[in-house]
Amino acid sequence: MAAAIYLTGEEPIRFETDVRPESIVSFLIILNIFLILEFSYRCYLRSPRVIPVILGPCAVISSIITTLAKPSLAIAAAGALTPVAASLFHPSSRRNKIALLLGSLVVASLLILPAQVPARRDPANVAFLPTQLFVIHA
Repeated sequence: MAAAIYLTGEEPIRFETDVRPESIVSFLIILNIFLILEFSYRCYLRSPRVIPVILGPCAVISSIITTLAKPSLAIAAAGALTPVAASLFHPSSRRNKIALLLGSLVVASLLILPAQVPARRDPANVAFLPTQLFVIHA
């Protein structure tokens, strides 16, 4: 009960968004690079007819979590998913492509929607990303 009160309270959530996430962001970026490289290796070099269906959604998860940890890396994280998107045009089985696409969409919706529902009522959400970008580059 105490954890539910703490996790649903607005003040701890606002405090945690002010805490700088640099300590974990470097790990998330390295994990994202590793997953993208492993996906690319297994998809394009190792066996060119098989798409690694598990590594694709894992790369999507790491990109979304990196973006949630530090919103200024959203473009870089989206650009890192280019090999996953390109694998949809790869000559392989249609079932693997559908599994990769559906897995990535389900994972993305499960991670993005819970973060966006409370943000609709928050007036600071509109200016959060521009403010963070200004503060970082100021």
